[in-house]
Amino acid sequence: MILIIDNTQRKFRTEIRKRFLSDNIPCLVADVSQYDEYLPAPFTVVTERYLLDEVAYVAGLHNHDHAPICLHEEVRDMYEYIIEAFLEHFGDIFGTSKIARVLTKNGEVLFCGKPLYLTKSESRILNMLKYAPTNSVTGEKVYYSKEQLAAYCMTDGRSAAGAVAVHICNMNNKANKIAGFDIVECKRYLGYRLHVF
Repeated sequence: MILIIDNTQRKFRTEIRKRFLSDNIPCLVADVSQYDEYLPAPFTVVTERYLLDEVAYVAGLHNHDHAPICLHEEVRDMYEYIIEAFLEHFGDIFGTSKIARVLTKNGEVLFCGKPLYLTKSESRILNMLKYAPTNSVTGEKVYYSKEQLAAYCMTDGRSAAGAVAVHICNMNNKANKIAGFDIVECKRYLGYRLHVF
């Protein structure tokens, strides 16, 4: 959900990613040489001003809803700054939000009005899919590959791509038990997105 593009502060960026993941916010920190494989990202942040123009152009090709932001050098707490900018764009994701029959209220997930008990990894995957950008041509939410979801949502990164499929299967099984249908749509060769009703 949050893509941070940074070339310099390797240790710091590992810590910031862990902090986002511990709060169930999907996050990926990438070098400028590899960030385009993880687009589209609902929210893109660059840490160096010289990267902003290139990233804005490439990210804009994938997502017209949101332009990347650049962190100011005087920002001491990157986490708080990113959260503020994110909330300004999306509203309060930690409070109440309702997207595609999924209601999130104070950390609890309701699907079709019934509680859906998810693990931390499943919650991060759900958040990533909920806030996926829309395709400018079709107007529908984009699909994410299991590699992209693993990179953003799993603590092991891309190497956990197989685990993403298992988590999504578990999410769909839980949703089927309470509502009778899947919460995540799976399309071969395209990937995953929230089921459209």
